Amino acid sequence: MKKYNDTDFVRLSTSLRASLGTLSHAQRVQKAVDGATSVAALTAAMRSIMTQDAAAPEGAALDELCDLYFAHAVDAVRKNAPEPGMYDSLLYKFDAANVKLALKSAFRGVECPAMFPYGTVDERTVLEAAEKRDFSAFPAELAEGCEQAAAAWSETRDAMAVDVLIDRGCFAAAARSAKESGVPLLPELVALDADAANATAFARIAALDLAPEAKRELFSRAFVPGGKLAEAKFPRSEMTFDALADALGGTYVGADVRRAAESADRTAALESAFRRRRTALCDGVRFVPFGGEVPAAYLVEREAEVRAFALAAAYMRRGAGAAEIRTALS
Repeated sequence: MKKYNDTDFVRLSTSLRASLGTLSHAQRVQKAVDGATSVAALTAAMRSIMTQDAAAPEGAALDELCDLYFAHAVDAVRKNAPEPGMYDSLLYKFDAANVKLALKSAFRGVECPAMFPYGTVDERTVLEAAEKRDFSAFPAELAEGCEQAAAAWSETRDAMAVDVLIDRGCFAAAARSAKESGVPLLPELVALDADAANATAFARIAALDLAPEAKRELFSRAFVPGGKLAEAKFPRSEMTFDALADALGGTYVGADVRRAAESADRTAALESAFRRRRTALCDGVRFVPFGGEVPAAYLVEREAEVRAFALAAAYMRRGAGAAEIRTALS
């Protein structure tokens, strides 16, 4: 792990703090809650936030505004970090999502859907990588996962294998990059994200109408590296949410899983618990004037704000009421 002085981040930290205007992260998320009366109200709320941070084109839809908002944050951090790629561990998941889209489209000979505009690899390069099966533009672990995914598709036509192999490579790359960054907060965030992915994957698989052995095999395939919770911590004899709560009871997320087990929508409650932990990791940075943690927290908070607006819109489009949306955003 490289070592940096906090003073190496003065310029970047100061510029990011200045860009936040008068609204705190909590107030920005609250705007999503307050705007959850219509998509038009949400769009207006996001536009009002963006006027402090980035240009908001006239007539842009909510999805476009959200993408521009987070892309601006990513660009500000990546361009001004003391070393290139220092915060890329937080962005590899977008590269993974983009290359999944590009590969599956190439496999099936169809046009690729719109990609996230804030990965570490640009859209044209992602499309060329999928077409030529040359993944050298990606970090080594993710590139290896893509190569394995392409080979698996050729042999089995298994779309799930494509997702699983790319995800594993993504989390391995993120863990390595975070460790090398010299920013102590990044390994904590990446490990939490891996644990969240594994715990919620277990919860979803447990809810499927499958034989226990099929559930076990599916979870073994879906498990990703980089977390604090080893695969052996997850139950095998009984693939249920209650068994998960018992198995993880003595871990740092034990109380969260037990509370989620008491909820009507257990998986959603578990996801919310991990989101709150992610936010809590960044709360300690709130009063830090400058340092490597400030840009990391900035990216996490901007991503959470975009997610809040997108989630509120998705709930409204399916007819959810204000109370349900507030719960989903909690």
